Amino acid sequence: MGNSKFISYLRRLTPKELTEFGKFLAHNYGNHEATLAVFNYIKAFRPHYSNEKKLNIDFASLKIFDKPWVSDQANHKTKLLNTLSDLFLRLKEFLVYQKTADSIEEGLLWLDVLISKEQYNEAKKHLKLLQYVCYEKPPQSDLTYFFQFALSYIDCYKIPGKSIYEGYKDLISCVSTLDTFYAFAQVKLACEIASRQKFLALEKLPQDGESQSVYIPTLHFSPDLLEANPLIHIYYKTYLLITTESSIQYDNIITLLKQYGRQIDTSEQIILIAYLQNYAANELLKGNLVFVEKAHELNLLGLEYGTFTAKGLLSSGQYNNIIVFACRAQKFDWVKTFIEQYTPAVETKSGVNTKNISLAIVAFRQKEFQSALQLLDQVDTTDIEHTARLKPLVLACSYELNKIDMDSHLISMSKAFSKQLSREKELRKDTIVGMRNFIRLFHKLLNKKYDKNQLVNDINKSKVVLKDWLLEKATSK
Repeated sequence: MGNSKFISYLRRLTPKELTEFGKFLAHNYGNHEATLAVFNYIKAFRPHYSNEKKLNIDFASLKIFDKPWVSDQANHKTKLLNTLSDLFLRLKEFLVYQKTADSIEEGLLWLDVLISKEQYNEAKKHLKLLQYVCYEKPPQSDLTYFFQFALSYIDCYKIPGKSIYEGYKDLISCVSTLDTFYAFAQVKLACEIASRQKFLALEKLPQDGESQSVYIPTLHFSPDLLEANPLIHIYYKTYLLITTESSIQYDNIITLLKQYGRQIDTSEQIILIAYLQNYAANELLKGNLVFVEKAHELNLLGLEYGTFTAKGLLSSGQYNNIIVFACRAQKFDWVKTFIEQYTPAVETKSGVNTKNISLAIVAFRQKEFQSALQLLDQVDTTDIEHTARLKPLVLACSYELNKIDMDSHLISMSKAFSKQLSREKELRKDTIVGMRNFIRLFHKLLNKKYDKNQLVNDINKSKVVLKDWLLEKATSK
């Protein structure tokens, strides 16, 4: 049942949305006892909804439907599956209702109804109200730029009866909002084009069997437009960051985000912070260690604005990223508090395992290797994701504790892990590559007959987990 479509979508609800969905069901489907019973049973396992035994179809169906009000005692399993399908439809209904209730989208739908029914006087009043709501502050996202243009376009062409002069003013307004909408769309797409070109390392892209130059638009924005549109301004600086790779532009973006970040929609914050994180990661790969502290400060900004938890859960990737950079920045007290506070919000199968591995990483970075091993020993290794994070730490801690007599054991352990990775299909390919490279390089450390310069070069050019630790060991020979 944990893999049902309903539960998959339920995991994406924020705590507030889950509460509202429960009220929605109670209000609209209060007489559907099966619907409410299944929902109330499942919601007890939030936020991850991953209890192998209690969310098993056979176990759950007996538990839920062994009630006097269930007339058909023979097929609980079918009843549960049907109810899950009904709940998915109810959830879709709720999400559409939630999206449109008291929103610009709802206002546009009603405006379209008024115009289609030729209720032009009411449409004019409604349009002015929508324009006031949409124009009262600078656009926060691509949608609000689109809404501004859509409303000015409707004002120009959809409602008849305007004087020539009124129509002229509306045309000017429409062109102005179109220019701004185009400027935003252009700069946002330019950022993505430039970013993908760098990622793919392509000078030319094939098209219709021919090689053509990669298109990067030339952007020219007036200072007045940038000042009036903080979001365009931030994306423009981001474009300059991607194309020039200037750390000055990075600092400029951080300054703008601190000044205007709370005015920006979360969807745009996520995109902009991702660009900054990628840039910081690339600078660190080049050996620019100033960006350890900068990356940590960026993560603090994402937490402060709620960017990383916008969907109710903190992704495991972002959670790990925050811990790694906090440790590298020597913010050990802070990161321990972070782990205690945020682990329950992480999108993972086991909060206990995630917490123990995270605290072990902190202990490892503090060179408390025995404490790290004790924490790792408490982790359930039946989950490959936990195992993949745990094994390199166990090997590194054992090496640090100078268990020379265990060299053969460590080699056997690492080879077994390598074979396990070769059979693994759930992990991402780049994760497997990083782990296997660690094992290969770890074996060279154990061998103790390596050429230092050659090993350092091999580590630097490889995608590998615990790279900084491997470099430290290789250079300390």
